[in-house]
Amino acid sequence: MKQAKFLPLGSIVLLDGGVQKVMIIGRGLNVKRGDETYFFDYSAVLFPQGLTGDQVIYFNGDGVSKVVSYGYMDEESDIVDDNLEKYIAENPGLKRISPEEWKALGE
Repeated sequence: MKQAKFLPLGSIVLLDGGVQKVMIIGRGLNVKRGDETYFFDYSAVLFPQGLTGDQVIYFNGDGVSKVVSYGYMDEESDIVDDNLEKYIAENPGLKRISPEEWKALGE
């Protein structure tokens, strides 16, 4: 198995400035808000609470301050990781914003 660029599903992380652990449930997401579409490396839920209502957290890899636990990886997750890297390379215009900027858009 190769060294993944993206953290696998199920990974538990702390985000910059955060004290609550989150668990990764999605990778490589295009999320629409208004007329704009934004790209995030990850979506996550609070850990250990899990999904409560529609509270999903979007963030990028540069917002991870600590990996507490790595999720499961296998050959299939390697393929997904390769496809995500390829998608990002082929779409240099992906619009990325910070979680703070994302939150401000909803206010």
